[in-house]
Amino acid sequence: HAATIDAGLQVALAELARNGITTVSDAGGYWQQGHDEAWIRARDADQLTVRAVNTLYLYPDLDIDEQLTAFEERFTDDPASLLQIDTAKIYLDGILDLGTAWLSEPYDVAVDPDLPVGFQYFTPEQLETYVTELHALGFRMSFHVIGDAAVAGALDAVASIDADPEAVRDRSHRTTHTYLVDPAEAPRFDELGV
Repeated sequence: HAATIDAGLQVALAELARNGITTVSDAGGYWQQGHDEAWIRARDADQLTVRAVNTLYLYPDLDIDEQLTAFEERFTDDPASLLQIDTAKIYLDGILDLGTAWLSEPYDVAVDPDLPVGFQYFTPEQLETYVTELHALGFRMSFHVIGDAAVAGALDAVASIDADPEAVRDRSHRTTHTYLVDPAEAPRFDELGV
């Protein structure tokens, strides 16, 4: 398995080099599948041809202590290194087409009647714990948010971080996709530095 992942990374690095690309971000970050270890092996073997700023995926079904330990062991943010693993990828919801984007109001026609407002990967309490702990370890959060409730949940989680507000702003936590935003939530992006 590791050899296959390593070979795939080498093909990607060669293609990036051929096209003059010097910086990338592996936003997948499936550390349980060994993706981060392939990057680490390439770095240690002096095979990296790009600067990589990578993420680690936060699994919703794993034990919190196990995940925080795994994230802490893998964290690296040395700007002199070609490899940094300093971002936590956190899915808050799914997608609109499947009716799994987390909305503040029910779908007109729910794809799944058991999910009238979509799906959330973490409870607000779980999310706040993860975000506070990961921030303390040095991670930047990258929240997958599609629905307006997911956007609000990400902003609430950042607001809950028990740290100096300027330090939180300086970390530049971010949302990705961000399809639906309640206009009342928009000013919070600036307030929180998201």
